[in-house]
Amino acid sequence: MVQKEQSPPDFRKQFFWVVVAVGLPVFLVWVYWLTANRVMVSVDGHREVVYTHRATVDALLLDLGVTPHADDRITPPLDSELTRSLVVTVERARPFRLIADGKDRVLFSWGDTPKHVLEDAGIVVDTYDEILVDGQPWGGTDRLPVPLEKQLPTTYDRGFAWNRVRIDPLQIRIRRSVPIVVYEGAAQYTIYTTAQTVGEALRRIHEGAAMIRTKGEAGTGNV
Repeated sequence: MVQKEQSPPDFRKQFFWVVVAVGLPVFLVWVYWLTANRVMVSVDGHREVVYTHRATVDALLLDLGVTPHADDRITPPLDSELTRSLVVTVERARPFRLIADGKDRVLFSWGDTPKHVLEDAGIVVDTYDEILVDGQPWGGTDRLPVPLEKQLPTTYDRGFAWNRVRIDPLQIRIRRSVPIVVYEGAAQYTIYTTAQTVGEALRRIHEGAAMIRTKGEAGTGNV
């Protein structure tokens, strides 16, 4: 039986395909970076440099997982064209959890007082209503506490700088006042109170926390 003589391997061809297999991905990556726009993105003060082929600001933010809200401040505008060395700045409005009139919702606002935030939400607060901020009584025109960023646990996925922090919604609750008519002998008093029970309202009166108005007199406060 006669066997054909095997030709020696063509090392030049093998070397060529190795170069192609290694060099082509490197070349494609090089072309990608060469043709991409280098953009500086700042979200709530956290900065990252990104390379993108997206055409507009809103498309870039979509890629970055940043969902703009109506009250966010974004420059340049969302429909602006991306160019090299552009700086995109996103300042997100503060999240608030509003509990009032049987409704519980989240609102984003730039308000620095409860009054401002509630106005943004279209919620009217009466003179005798009570405002609670994170469970504490708060004046309608008193400044709200400064928002605090929470660092999220470190994971293998580094992500972007703004994805590693979180600001929890600040809770603002409204307790509506109700009128209670008190008869004391011949005198009649109308009390506006946010107390949860009649007993609690009477206790507040006894402790001098009430501002009472007699029949026909202008009210001056709440209980």
